[in-house]
Amino acid sequence: MASMIMFDEFIDTELSSNTMRIMEFSTSAFLKVVAMGLGQYLFFKVIYNVFFHPLRNYPSP
Repeated sequence: MASMIMFDEFIDTELSSNTMRIMEFSTSAFLKVVAMGLGQYLFFKVIYNVFFHPLRNYPSP
């Protein structure tokens, strides 16, 4: 019976550490995706404003 309790504790510990690894990876992956998305948004916004915006030919003040 004691070996069964130790096995259950091992599984709980192993699962919680694996879950934390998955959460850490997901958080870092999420932040990378957000940063890349923001960078792409800004890049395409600048390209649009410089080359395709209807007011591109009018000088700004």
